[in-house]
Amino acid sequence: SQDPASVVEKVRKLVTENGGQFSGDSSSGSFAGSGVKGAYHISGQIVTITITKKPLLAPMSLVESKIREYFEST
Repeated sequence: SQDPASVVEKVRKLVTENGGQFSGDSSSGSFAGSGVKGAYHISGQIVTITITKKPLLAPMSLVESKIREYFEST
């Protein structure tokens, strides 16, 4: 597994390249894009993601799977 700073930098790049916004560091931060807003917190090897806004018609399972792809594709 990779260190948190490397994971965050790769996610930052993916989010911003896709027109989104990303701020934070290797412990916590926030992101927004495609009608989704959320925050993340990293503790050791565990990343906790909280969705604060999503498109009304988008099922939470779809939003969750897309965000998981960003963090797991690193």
